Amino acid sequence: MGRLRTNEFLHQAPDSGTVRVNHDECPAGTDTRRRLYVTRKEDGNVIAYCHNCSNSGFHGSASRFRCDPVARTLVESEEKELVMPKDMRGDRNYWPREMITWLIECGIPLQIAEEYGICYDAKRHRVVIPKLNREGRLVQYQSRRLALDDSPKYLTNKLKHEHIHDPIGPGESTCIIVEDMISAIRLAELGYDAVPLFTTTMTSESMLTLVGRYDKIYVWLDNDSVVVDRQADIICTGLRLLDQNAQRIMGFRDPKHYSNEEIDGIVEEIGG
Repeated sequence: MGRLRTNEFLHQAPDSGTVRVNHDECPAGTDTRRRLYVTRKEDGNVIAYCHNCSNSGFHGSASRFRCDPVARTLVESEEKELVMPKDMRGDRNYWPREMITWLIECGIPLQIAEEYGICYDAKRHRVVIPKLNREGRLVQYQSRRLALDDSPKYLTNKLKHEHIHDPIGPGESTCIIVEDMISAIRLAELGYDAVPLFTTTMTSESMLTLVGRYDKIYVWLDNDSVVVDRQADIICTGLRLLDQNAQRIMGFRDPKHYSNEEIDGIVEEIGG
């Protein structure tokens, strides 16, 4: 059994849990079955194993996670109010090219990004995405790295005892549950209500806040791993057990990866 080079797997590492990806340049032959498993451990370390060539890899980042409190992937505040870091740049004229490119690739016009309070953290070179509750109070904000380094892709700050899964959108009869806020914004701008989970799991308490409010709820999580598929099934089953009309959208990536026309077409096709 050989060793995997860091550049073979580290860029594929998830924020938490395990993903399956194709092992590019696998010495055992072309991998088209996603035989490379990459896992982010709770301590921040990343391990990888290829079931095609049996090579493994390890990247130790736990010391960085321990030493820099800002780099914790999730910070839960006991305070009654959550405040965005100082010196955030909400004016798009001060946003770097990398941030603008990422937003455009996700289908978010810069004016819409400003309207949802998205801003730039110049100190850490990250895009910051806030989440408000139904009363308009900040309950969570999440930042995404812009640099191509080994820092956590997403960092999350939230109020510990606050419900963060209020839908965004116009309040129509259809709600779509997604993983991230950018996908939720895309859906809301198309006229759907959307709930961003900021993860792949959903509690029964959060499900109960949605039951009976919508004619139909769709669960649309990224199809990037078996674990995510399983979680989507769990959410959908849980909603159905609560007598909610719920259906999975399967076989697609997050909504932010598609055009407006494609999103509408996917929802219409699944809904029949």
